Amino acid sequence: MTITLDISPEAERELQERADIEGIDLSKLAADILEGVVRARNIETSTVAYKSAQKIPPKTLAERIAALDALIAQGVKAPSISDEALSSEGLYD
Repeated sequence: MTITLDISPEAERELQERADIEGIDLSKLAADILEGVVRARNIETSTVAYKSAQKIPPKTLAERIAALDALIAQGVKAPSISDEALSSEGLYD
């Protein structure tokens, strides 16, 4: 996808300097930064939705399934937790 952005000359200079330091193309750096912001917002949205879902815990299995379906419909993704982290030894690390 191609996006055209109007940014200040100062911001463009700073981005170009950083791209030069990292040895990558300016457009690649800008895309990486934008994608990072999108991922961060998705994580923030997921956290807010997760916390709000925790305020009123569902009581029945049907309510729990409906709550999980609502989170999935919002695009909320639970963080990955390794099996090791959930083991009894991992709980105390």
